[in-house]
Order: sequence, then structure tokens, then C-alpha cells
Amino acid sequence: MIAQVQVPEDTGEITQVPTLLDPVDLTNVVVTADAAHAQHTTATYLTEQRGGHYVLTVKGNQPTPLTAITATFPLTPAGSEHYVHEERIKAPDRAPSDLGRPRHHPSTSPTPNRSSGSAAMCST
Repeated sequence: MIAQVQVPEDTGEITQVPTLLDPVDLTNVVVTADAAHAQHTTATYLTEQRGGHYVLTVKGNQPTPLTAITATFPLTPAGSEHYVHEERIKAPDRAPSDLGRPRHHPSTSPTPNRSSGSAAMCST
């Protein structure tokens, strides 16, 4: 599902998660969201109130959950069986007329696992 809602000027996008997702049955659905939504209220809403699950990005500006995640899932050496290679894809510059058209951009800059100070937080 892809959806969007207008965020009122007097609030931020974090408060709009219920507005966006209330119409959707989230029972046993995995919701992904960026680091802005790695909040206790969002996790509680998704799991306890809606019966769903989540995968949320946690960045270095949230040291407590990031430390807990990296302690639970220690760095895996490159080349090992469970190594995850992370790549960041640079979005191409686009003219406004191109924004509606999908476009592949092969330019990537690989970064070692966890070097960016981010991790994923998942519900169980």
C-alpha cells in the first residue's frame, strides 16, 4: 500500500501515523517507516493497538535504542554467512516534469555494515 495524508502545519508527520493507517487492517502486517517514526508511540500503536508489526530505522541521534540493537545484533564481519551489505543509492537530479516517471539510477556508493550509525528495529 502506498498512501499519504496532508500534515497540518501545527504538527509533524509522527502524529499522522494513525490518520494514515487507521483505515487499513494491520493485523499481522509488517509496516516499514523511516527514522522519524522510530518512536515508542508509533511502535505501541502498530503492535498493541493495531495487531501489526514494524521495521523502523534507528539512527545515531537515538543512542539508547541504537545501542540496544547493536548489542543484540553485533557487527558481522564482511564475507561471513550472515553479512548484510548496505548500499546507499544517490537519487538523480530530476526536472519537475520527470518526477512522475520512474527512473533507474545505477550510481551507488557502498558503505560497510553499520558504519552509518543506523540499524533496523523490528517488532517480534
